[in-house]
Amino acid sequence: MTVVIAAIAAATFLCDPTDAAAQPREPKVKSPVDKETRSILHRRLEELFSLCDEGKFSQAAGYLVYRGGNKVRKWRDTFIYANPEEGRQVDDICGRIARMLKECSGYGIVSFKREKQSEGEWVVATVTFTTAKGAVNRQFAFLWVKENYSLGDID
Repeated sequence: MTVVIAAIAAATFLCDPTDAAAQPREPKVKSPVDKETRSILHRRLEELFSLCDEGKFSQAAGYLVYRGGNKVRKWRDTFIYANPEEGRQVDDICGRIARMLKECSGYGIVSFKREKQSEGEWVVATVTFTTAKGAVNRQFAFLWVKENYSLGDID
């Protein structure tokens, strides 16, 4: 009986959601950007593009880093679409992405890089959009927020 209780206690400690060691972590940082991170970012960008292209902006909010006035949440959280001010910001960002997609005949992710900034370590995906005027490069910068990469900036 004592052995069973000790095993249950150990398992409970290992799975305790308040235990920092049990929390999901950002994939190991390697430079240049490792294959796992490229794969995650590729998937996140495709999902975000799809949501924006389909006008599902409220669903895209969880893909976008909060950059509002709340200093506790800034760069550490994603937008909450139900909040009117945050919803407007999401609409603006998603509208911009949707316009990029509508103005192009195709796009491709051409490179990834890491950049350290005051907000944390960014992983930047360079995307080339093919337009009637030629190729246009845009950089989509992601931060590790809420257990996933979220878009924080477009250049």
